Amino acid sequence: MINIEINGKIYKVELAQTEEEKEQGLMGVTELSDNEGMLFCYDEPQQVSFWMKDTPLTLDIIFINEYGEVLSVQEGRPNDETPITENNVCYVLELNAGSGVSQADDVDLSELDEDYPDEEEEEVAEESPNKMHVLSETGESQMELNGGERIFSRIHTRKLISLAKKASKSKSDADYKKLGKKVFEYIDKQNTQKQEFTQV
Repeated sequence: MINIEINGKIYKVELAQTEEEKEQGLMGVTELSDNEGMLFCYDEPQQVSFWMKDTPLTLDIIFINEYGEVLSVQEGRPNDETPITENNVCYVLELNAGSGVSQADDVDLSELDEDYPDEEEEEVAEESPNKMHVLSETGESQMELNGGERIFSRIHTRKLISLAKKASKSKSDADYKKLGKKVFEYIDKQNTQKQEFTQV
């Protein structure tokens, strides 16, 4: 279970990552708290279809792209087997109907980036205990940080890149302001969130 944030509201969501977990979803669940849900995760953007077979709840089915932006919100009716399909999806969030989440809302999925270090990461940390290493997918050190530097999560980085490309293309003041606002929002989140440490 992880916490995600949408429009200032925190939701506690179960993760569905394996095929078995995705197939099961919320089938058979008869009650869901206002701040609870389920998040389905995909490795890359793709077309996905959902249905409500054996699911007695009315749900908001929220399709999210790789940048954490809501593509669409569809209503899932109890036990309805009609497929609900969306393209270019990386995440699907199921919440109680009437959640208030809307198209183009930003979903803070940064807790998905909090991975436990593997053996290769631990070896690098042991070699340089006073430094932070930015590791590649293979576990090799790509950068050393000595303190004071800022790193955005992968999801936040993708969102900022997307906004920067849009602003660069449109040359619109509104798009540049949106980019700047998002940068300061993410920096403020870093400044105010609880500090976490990994022990080696």
